[in-house]
Amino acid sequence: MENEKDGQSPFKDRLRVIKSKFGTKSKAEFYRRTKVDPAQFYRMWAGTHKPGLGFLDRLSIAFPDLNMGWFMTGVGEPFIFQLNEKEKTIILGQNKWPETQL
Repeated sequence: MENEKDGQSPFKDRLRVIKSKFGTKSKAEFYRRTKVDPAQFYRMWAGTHKPGLGFLDRLSIAFPDLNMGWFMTGVGEPFIFQLNEKEKTIILGQNKWPETQL
């Protein structure tokens, strides 16, 4: 996990990435969408507090494409690429062995 700089939590920068990616126009819209307590959100936004389990739970529900591993560690990509149903069908169809090869 990344080190904290000057007593600031690295989660504040990650929140800004999420806010930008998902197009939430204001901080209030962001914490309402995530159903997080405003005071807790602003402490995280300021970088003075780390997220608790409830915060992480609400964040993962509000943003299912968010890579929670990245949010916690800063390692990897911020977002999980999710396939639509047509893409899933194509990929799953490619993984089936023809009957003659079994």
